[in-house]
Amino acid sequence: PLETYDSPNGLNRGRGVVGVRCTGSKPWKLFVPVSIAVIERVVVTRRPLVRGQALQADDLILSETDVSRLHKAYFTRVEDVIGLHSKRALGAGKTLHAGLLKREKLVRRGKAVSIIASVGGLKVSVRGKALADGSQGDQIRVENLASGKIVSGTVAGDGLVKVLN
Repeated sequence: PLETYDSPNGLNRGRGVVGVRCTGSKPWKLFVPVSIAVIERVVVTRRPLVRGQALQADDLILSETDVSRLHKAYFTRVEDVIGLHSKRALGAGKTLHAGLLKREKLVRRGKAVSIIASVGGLKVSVRGKALADGSQGDQIRVENLASGKIVSGTVAGDGLVKVLN
């Protein structure tokens, strides 16, 4: 009877080698090249997109794809991509990865922002100046224009930075 075994390097996604041997009266072995596909549902474009376009749910679909051939981080949930912007024009059926998309800058360096601090039921808002560009969820430094203090906060909206006390 024939036996199969993993190659000394093991099996990974993509291409690999499987050993086949016979241990009969005249033993022999050989290695057989194999392709290993890993199928996952990934986010792809439903239709062509233009550069800078904000992605909506109807622009995207989930498609079964062999991810063993994908080299960059890809998305498996449509909701993770909604609201991101395309860095360049993309054709229909293009698998989306982080290198193709960017988040919209909600705060620009040197521009006015509202700094919000909440403690218990108390909410305080002061004017500030952004010291860096930032997208939703980014940590940036801002200057409190009333006190001159520099604090770090999280971009929470258009021109809005939340700080923790």
